Amino acid sequence: MLIETTNLVDTENLSNENLLSYLSQVVLCKTDEEMKIREDKIKFLRHEMNEKKKSLRETKNRLIHVYSESKRLDALSDVLELINTLNKEGVLIGKNRVKIFRLLDDINEQSFQKLRTLEERLSIYLPRRNRISIS
Repeated sequence: MLIETTNLVDTENLSNENLLSYLSQVVLCKTDEEMKIREDKIKFLRHEMNEKKKSLRETKNRLIHVYSESKRLDALSDVLELINTLNKEGVLIGKNRVKIFRLLDDINEQSFQKLRTLEERLSIYLPRRNRISIS
């Protein structure tokens, strides 16, 4: 059935032939109001969902940054402990000592990968009994 809006019907002089037209108008008005309310609610919920997605992305990015920084600091700690062990073992003498102490100047800004590579290179200098395996 096709429902179209027509002029408003005077309910006092309502005849049988205009009854269907009048009822169609009432249904159409009610349907339009309900649709408007539902569309507004959908728009609001979409906006809310987008805001929550944005917040979730920001939280995820912060957590990824904190996690990677934590891993970098762990690697930094491992390298510093290794340097300390090498120093206690008496391996840091001559050119090795100078090279390693130059590394300490900017070691705090090194990336995780560079710190792991440095740890592998330094572990070569450990005496056989103290050598650690990197997994």
